[in-house]
Amino acid sequence: FSKVIEKVVLKRLMDYLKQQNLLTNSQHGFVKGRSTTTAIAELAEFICDQLEAGKLVTGIMLDFSKAFDCLGHNLILQKLQSLGISGSAYRWFKSYLEERTQVVEIRHHSKGIIQNIRSKPLPASRGVPQGSVLGPVLFILFTNDMPP
Repeated sequence: FSKVIEKVVLKRLMDYLKQQNLLTNSQHGFVKGRSTTTAIAELAEFICDQLEAGKLVTGIMLDFSKAFDCLGHNLILQKLQSLGISGSAYRWFKSYLEERTQVVEIRHHSKGIIQNIRSKPLPASRGVPQGSVLGPVLFILFTNDMPP
């Protein structure tokens, strides 16, 4: 059930971001109709254009390790506010992110016996829920401000 709600919220958020022209055109990840292939094609075209114009080309590539786990909920909420998300939409995101707990569960095999071992729930004050539909978009809102 939660995935259905997340998909509805995702559609409305993406529609809003597009209508307000808040997503950079250089964003290819997690955007419908774009992919790593379109990003590479655009980069290759840019490099060729610059070289043909006799310009020097330098590239810096970043890999955000554990990116979805590092964002503080307060930073995500501040970013949403800065993009004009307010009222009931803001309160929904706040409720979605805050007061979550996380557990680790492993399956243990010993002497033919299979046990599921689960940790105590711990507060999750950072990151987006694992496997969430909204996680990638909430992350790209941060990379959106980086120069192309």
